[in-house]
Amino acid sequence: MVREFRTPEYLRQGPIVYRPEPEQIAFYYYHHWAEDPGRTVTDAIVRDLQQLFESAKLYDGRGNPDFLLTGSLDHLEELDNGRSVSVDVGISAALQNLKTGGVIWSGKSSKTSAIEQRSVSGIVATMSRDLSTATGQLVASLRNDLSGGSLSDR
Repeated sequence: MVREFRTPEYLRQGPIVYRPEPEQIAFYYYHHWAEDPGRTVTDAIVRDLQQLFESAKLYDGRGNPDFLLTGSLDHLEELDNGRSVSVDVGISAALQNLKTGGVIWSGKSSKTSAIEQRSVSGIVATMSRDLSTATGQLVASLRNDLSGGSLSDR
């Protein structure tokens, strides 16, 4: 089962986020997310996990799953660095054995890419692509640990 990924409050407010300076957050007040970024990440993780486990699905709080994947969308923003503009995406997750309470896997994935088209639609397209790449990398890391047998030792 996969619990909905946590997201920082500033990403749940609606407007698309950018950083005009490394320590400053600003918003495109007239450009909002079409979907909640946390839900988008969760859905992508569930889809990728279903390629490994047909039974993988969003946890609704009911039932007694053996394993629970939890995680967070750590950052999803445009970075303005003077002449260059890039997108920064970061997610992290942990897989817990609910019978023992132990964390049997954890991982992080991030992706930073230069913006090819300097427009809100170009930024959003790059964020979407990089988010997909980061979720794929995270699930691949889990798959590699599973296929390597390291999870069975825990």
